[in-house]
Amino acid sequence: MFLGLIISFAICIAINFAVVILLSLAGIQNAAIISIVSCLAISLFFAIYTFRKDPRGRIRNPDFHKYFATNFVIILIITYLFNYL
Repeated sequence: MFLGLIISFAICIAINFAVVILLSLAGIQNAAIISIVSCLAISLFFAIYTFRKDPRGRIRNPDFHKYFATNFVIILIITYLFNYL
């Protein structure tokens, strides 16, 4: 269980690092936009990972979209609380 937490944390850091690098290369320096895009990318990654073997697929699966939206909002709130308050 602890190893899974460490791996998830490493994945979040790697995705956040990649998003920051890509957006910085694109000329976007606004921290709020970078935070939102990072949360979006992390939520999308974990939603795709969770529904990778679902027989109904991902595109038209309402559970996938609900999971993705819920994770995005939760991660965005946590990021806002830790970074901006």
